[in-house]
Order: sequence, then C-alpha cells, then structure tokens
Amino acid sequence: MRLLLLLLLAVIPPRPRDGDVGGLQGVFFFPIPESAKPEACTVHLVPNDDPALDIVHPCSRWFVPAEEGMYGVWIEDGERVSASRTVLAYTPAPFANNGFIEAMDTVPAGAIALDRELRAGETFRFSSLTADGYGFERRITAKDATRPLRVPPGRWIAGIYDKDHEAVAFAPIVTVRAGEVAHVTPCKPATGESDLFVILKKRGHSNDDFAIYAEDADGRHPPDGFNDNARFYAVWYGLRGSTARIVVESKTYKYTRAPIALRKGEPTIVRDSLETR
Repeated sequence: MRLLLLLLLAVIPPRPRDGDVGGLQGVFFFPIPESAKPEACTVHLVPNDDPALDIVHPCSRWFVPAEEGMYGVWIEDGERVSASRTVLAYTPAPFANNGFIEAMDTVPAGAIALDRELRAGETFRFSSLTADGYGFERRITAKDATRPLRVPPGRWIAGIYDKDHEAVAFAPIVTVRAGEVAHVTPCKPATGESDLFVILKKRGHSNDDFAIYAEDADGRHPPDGFNDNARFYAVWYGLRGSTARIVVESKTYKYTRAPIALRKGEPTIVRDSLETR
C-alpha cells in the first residue's frame, strides 16, 4: 500500500541497496508529500536518554546516528511537519544491502511558543493530545523555549519543569492551528487546588472503551484532556482536597495504586504503568 501511494504521488522511493554509509547500515527518512524545497527539509532525532537534545540531519539522504540507542524521529519540511513522531531503534550493523527506509506523512504545521524565559535548570515540555501512533512531544531548554517551534495542529498540554523533572506550572490546554503560533503561559493552580498530569505506560493497544477518572474531595471527574497512543496521557485542572484516586475502566487495563498526594497550589505529575487484567 505504501509503495502504491508513493507511485501515485510520483515519489521515487530510495533503494535499500544504496544505504551503505561507511560500511554500516544507513537510515533514510523522507516526507510524504514530496518536499517542495528539499534543502529546507530536515529529520530530527531525539535520544530517549537525552530528550532535550535535537539532532538534525537532511531529509532524503542516507546517514547513521552517532550512537546506538532509541530515538524519537520527526520531519520538518518548510511549513509542514510530521503528523506524529516515529521511533528508531538503532544498533550499528554491517551493511548487507539492507538500508532502513521510512516515509513520514507531513501536514501543514502550526507552532508553539512559551511566553516567558526559563529559569536556570528549567525545561519547557509539551505533548500532543491528538497525535496518533507514537504521539508527538518535545522537551526544550532555555535557549529555544520562546521561539516558535513547529508542531502538528491539534490540542496540546504544555508545562514548565524543574531540574528534577517535577512540574512547576502547566498551561491551559492549547489548540494549535496550521499556519499560526500558539503562545502559552503556564501558571500555578489557584490556592487550595491542584493540577494533575498523569503519564501511564501500557503494554500493547486496546480497542475497548477505555475510561479514566480522578476522584477528589468533590467527586469523580473525567480528564480535561487525554490521549491514548504509545503511552496514556491525562490532565485535570483545579482538583480539590489532599489526594486524588485514579480510576480506570477498561476490559484490558487496571490501575490499583494508592491515592495520589496532591500539592495544593502546585501542579502534580505522576509517571506510572497500567496493569493488565
């Protein structure tokens, strides 16, 4: 199906036998549709063990990553950007007519920009609540935080984090539109309230009716935003009380952890895993 699409779009796909990069198996990423300005098209690799590092290569050229590891990958092509990220698991291997090739669908890009400078040790992070597959997320240091950063359109959760990866402040959910810059202003919750952002790893993918809630002093609440892709994201604003219990309704997954201690007047972030039934 992918080859048929390439032929219909008049894109000449590369050949795996051409992927010899200094005797190693090369990798090759190119955009769909074909780039109108190939010189402006770039492939971005973010190492899993250094998420604020953005390694840039030209599109439609063979290369090998500098180091073995897992990478999040997307394409920026002028005013277009990948609809979602993909994952590259790279291990250096001798070339054997087996270059790795991936075509990435692009869409008209919007952009996100932070409205204030970051303090020492802080990072600006944002995650898509609408991207499919492996989703789309970025982690930005002070030097780039206030410039517009290309992202696919949709709903996003954004926040500022300290050097220990604790949340400092979340912005209200922002809607990014193609051709526009969405400026975000993270702020702390009102006195006596807490914002909660939950990131849950999971095994496989479930097509059942998955529902998640937070129970606080005022009762049970559906999330203000969520996304179910390679990981599950959910965010609640303005929770009340000293704790919140996460309730998962699913035929495939469950969550049985103790209630979460909320930080009044502060955001709370939980990184955990869903259990399978």
